[in-house]
Amino acid sequence: MALNLEDMKRTSRFNTFSSRVLEELHHFIIYPHQRDALLALRTWYNNDCTRIGLVVIPTGGGKSGIAVLAPYVLNTTRVLVVTPSLQITNQLAADFGRQPTKSFYVKQGIVTGDAADMFVEPVRIVNEGRDLGDLAENLVIVNAHKFGTNSSVDWEKLNQKAFNLLIVDEAHHFPAPTWSKIVSHFKCKIVFLTATPFRGGQPILDNQDGRICFEISLNSLMNNGIIRRTQFLEIGNHVDSGVERMHLLSKEILRILDKHDQCDNVVQHQAMVLMKEKNDTTSFATQLNKISPNSAASYTGDTKNSNSVLQRFENGQLRVLVVCGKLLEGYDRKQVSLCVIARNVQPQSKVLFTQFVGRCLRKIRPDDPVDGTILTHVFYNQRQNYENLNEIAEEDPDDEQD
Repeated sequence: MALNLEDMKRTSRFNTFSSRVLEELHHFIIYPHQRDALLALRTWYNNDCTRIGLVVIPTGGGKSGIAVLAPYVLNTTRVLVVTPSLQITNQLAADFGRQPTKSFYVKQGIVTGDAADMFVEPVRIVNEGRDLGDLAENLVIVNAHKFGTNSSVDWEKLNQKAFNLLIVDEAHHFPAPTWSKIVSHFKCKIVFLTATPFRGGQPILDNQDGRICFEISLNSLMNNGIIRRTQFLEIGNHVDSGVERMHLLSKEILRILDKHDQCDNVVQHQAMVLMKEKNDTTSFATQLNKISPNSAASYTGDTKNSNSVLQRFENGQLRVLVVCGKLLEGYDRKQVSLCVIARNVQPQSKVLFTQFVGRCLRKIRPDDPVDGTILTHVFYNQRQNYENLNEIAEEDPDDEQD
């Protein structure tokens, strides 16, 4: 019997290759905990659980690999992926295969480059809220803010059953109003991915909403050699002025980067600095550039030509990026081996600290000899945050909307 339109709607590359992926899952070059998480999700939904399945993976532990394989493992057809920022949207789109031969699947040897076009589901990134009502593609990635209060989304016309899998990345933003509305609207399987499953001191899920299907600790990832081990360094004295703190940290940043380069001389290592106020990012970058010309730039919501600044950092033209309200979560730049806390992050705000220092935990390669270094000044009182780093975080990072 010929396939009809309804059959076409139920067919995608995800469910076409689902059985083959499951057959080969144990042979794929992925981390064992990624495989365990995927199988835990499959068991969760095979047991007819309709609630949310939560996967907790520390920063640098490969959440994106789980995200891009989940649609195949769960035998889905149409998938909506929700992210908190444009930066994360673009990174996930690359992993899913916006350019199929550069996808996670090809990089990890899951599919050959010449077969990628047939295996990879085409990616649609939604840039305007009004486009949400016209989604013909089987894989759609959207920034959650496109569903926000000021968006042009017509919720009444948005089919609640348009997708059969919703993946929520950096899910600690739930249950903020926009995120809650998205999750409650779509009637499908829902996978939450985060390193920090708390918000406002409370779990993001209760037993009625769902539960943790899989989790692994930061120490386990370090002990298994998946992410860098960490070093914590405090410098200065409590009597140092703001200018003195900035000068001391600037010199130490350049010293540590030089040390990292000597330890692994095939990599030019980089640093990210976290500030509280936007104006301070410019001052800090200026101080660094006085010591090492053209080595640093600030990156905030007010930065002119922000894409150009980020491109210069990613091209290695800049050694240091000084941020405020941007790139606090989900940003993947493995050359970053040093994170600098140049503000007082309160101990109860564990997500901000945990997510930001996660920028320096990703390894360049399995035998990466460099430890991720967390640098601060004693004035900012960050030792307790570091000592609590392996605990599950409880507050939301104050990242700006992209």
